[in-house]
Amino acid sequence: MTDPQDPFAPAPGPQPPALPYGTPPPPYGAPAPYGAPVTGGRSNGLGTAALVLGIIAIIPCSYLFLIPAVLALIFGVIGRRRVKRNQATNGGAALTGVILGALALIPGIAFWAIVLTNVPAVQRYDDCIKAAGSDQTLTDACTRRAAHDIFGINVSQSS
Repeated sequence: MTDPQDPFAPAPGPQPPALPYGTPPPPYGAPAPYGAPVTGGRSNGLGTAALVLGIIAIIPCSYLFLIPAVLALIFGVIGRRRVKRNQATNGGAALTGVILGALALIPGIAFWAIVLTNVPAVQRYDDCIKAAGSDQTLTDACTRRAAHDIFGINVSQSS
């Protein structure tokens, strides 16, 4: 009886020379030679995190919670620095996170500046809405008064 063939045994005939470890990878588009060690690319988890947080921060109304925008800026800046030091490769994702985070900060800061400088008007609006209950006419009147108190504009009543 013959022994079964080892499926992991080298093929018969001449074998390609083994590449010494640390040999640079082949040029872009060329296949890696047989037996070449697999080289891992540099990663930039902070750049990816900045991109994801920037996308979350730019979603409408999420700018009210400035945390994702601030984290996108911080992670993006750190990610860009790693790219410049050749420790990472996805600088585009980090830059996009920085841009989206900055764009989300603008309406967020504006919103909170308006709210914090008009705390009494916001409180009056909140009290008015609670008193109005489900009456749409009273709710509309509360909104018109708040627009006048906060922004100084008169909103006409639509019929």
